[in-house]
Amino acid sequence: MEKNSARRTANTSQSQNTVKNTSSILANYTATGRYSFRLAALAVTVSGLLFSSPTLMAAETAATADLVLRNGNIYTVNQGQPWAEAVAVRDGRYVFIGSNAQAAEFIGPKTQVVDLNGSMAMPGINDVHAHPLDGGYEDIYSCNFAQTSSLDDILSQVSECAKKAGPGEWVIGSAWGSPRMAELSTAEALAKLDKVSNGRPVILRDDSYHNRWINSEAMRLANITAQSVSPAGGVIVKDAKTGEPTGLLQEFPAFQHVQSLVPVRTEEQRLTSGRGAAKTMVSVGIRGVQEAVSCEVN
Repeated sequence: MEKNSARRTANTSQSQNTVKNTSSILANYTATGRYSFRLAALAVTVSGLLFSSPTLMAAETAATADLVLRNGNIYTVNQGQPWAEAVAVRDGRYVFIGSNAQAAEFIGPKTQVVDLNGSMAMPGINDVHAHPLDGGYEDIYSCNFAQTSSLDDILSQVSECAKKAGPGEWVIGSAWGSPRMAELSTAEALAKLDKVSNGRPVILRDDSYHNRWINSEAMRLANITAQSVSPAGGVIVKDAKTGEPTGLLQEFPAFQHVQSLVPVRTEEQRLTSGRGAAKTMVSVGIRGVQEAVSCEVN
């Protein structure tokens, strides 16, 4: 027990590289069609995260496996058998969990064998609360900038995105840092945003997702004026001297209307966003995901 524990500690530094290498091997399996995309990053398809009971050690010994992982510190997520040296997989299901010696019975001429070299492996992760469709869309189509970006940095990025936007297209971007809210809630900042917008409507999200900064063209389309009244639960921020809106909208009720004016994503954009998100998740070992909010929120 002490020897195994010490070996697990000593091999911790090797874990990340081994997982990356194994991830690549499993990704090649995906390309051949022998496994679903869920097999990446050691995420072998299985009903739930729990490995089956130790009785698997003696199961189905008559046939060889498609994949064997051996020489590893494999965390099984099973209290009855928390660690193992090797596992075998056939048709996307675990058929063996146990020692290297016993795993040899499952290795045949066509079995892919991955030597973990003592590093750790575990079942793939099921993320039960994520926003892959929106995240995938933002990665590919949004005008992105870092949360630490200065106002000048934000304006520079918006300028580049606005030049690429076609007629009728909006510049949708994120994510400005919420501590910058006071700086953005001025007539001077709005004038600077208008100057770089190339006539396109602009809507920029903050890092909390609860606030938006929009330009004058977006306010015109949404009919936001000095006479506009802040809705319950939201604030249309106005200049203290002139009473004119600054483009800063706080909380969802304040920006829901202008958000609804953004053109609906095309089918191609939705498919590309989903595929991009799946590729990213698979690369880090996420084998299943539950979309927390599936909607047209840009």
